[in-house]
Amino acid sequence: MLYHFFKPSPVLQPYIDYYFAVENSSDDALQTDIVPLKVYPAPHPQMAFNFGDTTYEQVGRKEKAISPDMAVSGYFTAPVEYYTGKNTGAIMVGFRPVGIKAFVPFPIGEVNNVNLPLEDIYGAAVKEVEEQLRECHTMEQRIQRIENWFCSVLRPLKKDDMAAYAIDLINKGQGIITVRTVANKCAIGKKQFERRFKDATGITPKLFSRIVRFQHVFNHLSNGNLRMVEKALEGGFYDQSHFIREFKEFTGLSPKEYVFSVNRSEAGMYFEKMTESNTMYKVMYE
Repeated sequence: MLYHFFKPSPVLQPYIDYYFAVENSSDDALQTDIVPLKVYPAPHPQMAFNFGDTTYEQVGRKEKAISPDMAVSGYFTAPVEYYTGKNTGAIMVGFRPVGIKAFVPFPIGEVNNVNLPLEDIYGAAVKEVEEQLRECHTMEQRIQRIENWFCSVLRPLKKDDMAAYAIDLINKGQGIITVRTVANKCAIGKKQFERRFKDATGITPKLFSRIVRFQHVFNHLSNGNLRMVEKALEGGFYDQSHFIREFKEFTGLSPKEYVFSVNRSEAGMYFEKMTESNTMYKVMYE
């Protein structure tokens, strides 16, 4: 399997954080087993563009279902497993928490834990993008096609500096800082802050903080840094029962089960390497 990581062009950088692409290599023709790609909750929305075989998805413990070839998703609070055929080809677009609003005409929180077909938003015209992706010969060409489309549907968006500042505070506080404390630092009342934050990101600051907190601890646990997890618990990240309950919600496993069963994939290790400077998320792909 081949993996690619691209940063967006300057005009799209205020909205999009990265493009992560997966495609077959010449060696994959010999592979007979289909290994699912497992994706864990992270504090940003995504879009996916599939130009390979039909993909199936399983969100948490729900039934396996066909995944849309082109879709937008809000924030997941459960792991998702994707199953594809031998012909694999997909591009995942990671948005900045306040950036998705420029492309989706509704609060992104309405599609949490859902992959909504882009056709439901943009109509049949978006199918042209899928056809163009299949016709391209290089990943760079595919990224250019997607960026052209993003520029064509980009809506004017007034930047909310308060929301951006709050996101930075939550991330630097590793999801531990309370909503009231963040509101106070933003010099705004708690209820008004919650409304502004949800309007900018699509979700509540409480849920956003939970996902950020999970990612910080999950990063240490996935890399076998158990002492850092212990320090996190001692420092008041969670009480132990809360930690176990929330970890199981986001991963489907208890911390102990995860440590003994984790088998990091090439995709996961590659993504982590490419996002090593990002402190908000690292371990998205197992």
